[in-house]
Amino acid sequence: GFNQRLMAWLPTMIEHRCSVGERGGFFERLRRGTWQGHILEHVTLELQPLAGTPVGFGRARESSEEGVYKVVVEYKEEELARACLATSRDWGSWCSPTGSTSIWEIGTILDRRFQFVAGRGMADWLLVLSFVTIAAGLFFRVAAVPFHQWAPDVYEGAPTPIAAYVSVASKTASFALLVRLFIWVFDGSQPMWQGLVAGVAIASLTWGNLAALTQTNIKRLLAYSSISQVGYILLGLVAANETGLTGIVYYLIAYGFMTIGTFAVVVVLRQRGIIGDELDDLDGLYQRNPAAAVLLLIFMLSLAGVPPTAGFMGKYFIFLALIESHHPVLALVAALYIVPGLYYYFRVVVHAWLKKPGDAPAPFMSSAQAIALGAALFVTLAAGLYPEPFTRLAHYALGIQR
Repeated sequence: GFNQRLMAWLPTMIEHRCSVGERGGFFERLRRGTWQGHILEHVTLELQPLAGTPVGFGRARESSEEGVYKVVVEYKEEELARACLATSRDWGSWCSPTGSTSIWEIGTILDRRFQFVAGRGMADWLLVLSFVTIAAGLFFRVAAVPFHQWAPDVYEGAPTPIAAYVSVASKTASFALLVRLFIWVFDGSQPMWQGLVAGVAIASLTWGNLAALTQTNIKRLLAYSSISQVGYILLGLVAANETGLTGIVYYLIAYGFMTIGTFAVVVVLRQRGIIGDELDDLDGLYQRNPAAAVLLLIFMLSLAGVPPTAGFMGKYFIFLALIESHHPVLALVAALYIVPGLYYYFRVVVHAWLKKPGDAPAPFMSSAQAIALGAALFVTLAAGLYPEPFTRLAHYALGIQR
């Protein structure tokens, strides 16, 4: 099959890319300590298309097929393999102006280029082009507007555990790369991209919140909710100060656990013959399974940013960073977007707590699910009530010494 043929090609592609202009190939790069860029390159580019293949396995729904098409971009087998190889070759052109694959060296060289060109009142179009192309790819990965179209269909069409993985693990890793590139590679050109990132953040907040208002499918609602959450995280990047970067890492920790917890509740709802991902499937959850209803309530409060949850502290750090960096208008706009979020998150709570239960049986929670939900609940509440250990973890991740 296609996967076997692609896997057979990967060693050849890797050896080809690692041998160009370098004697000794891959192992020579390992010895010389310049392998990080190639690990990043091959893991993200050569294997990325395969990440979408589990989305529709064993599922016959049209939304599953549409979700797969969104990820694979409807390539035929051979066309997809050729696209992987072409992308692998073209990636080197981004590094060629600097002659390095090291993030630190690229950042230093680009900073010098920007200062040199800006001092003469000119525009460095090569730097602009490199930033725009990389930013577009990363915005697609985190589902920021206007690169968000794939998220709702993929979330709805994928099995719930896969949707949770895409929502949390993939997005968190993509934000880690995004922050490293924007802060360490494009730091010197911050005046150039700050307005663009702010515009993308506000657009994500606007579209994510407005689109979530009318959703009846829980996973589609969480998809649009995640788009709005991306807007808050990008505002921390706009601030680009210590508080903002700490807020980004803290927000990602909080977002990961409260989102995983919400998806875990959806998994618990799945019974024989019941998908469990529609809002109507939540009706009367408090009467059918009080523990699941309480957990869902806490996770919804955290996603909405209600104290004393981790979601509230995450938004607090972002707003504080914006005020410290003299962006009070952005802080005010972001705070106002909490209002529509409260509405659609509490729609979920209303179905679970105030609606009468239908014919659905009481959901059963296994011991493994109870442990996972307990861990998510602990972090969601602990990070809100006592954020100090989590801010220290954020400082450690950023290399900030205290």
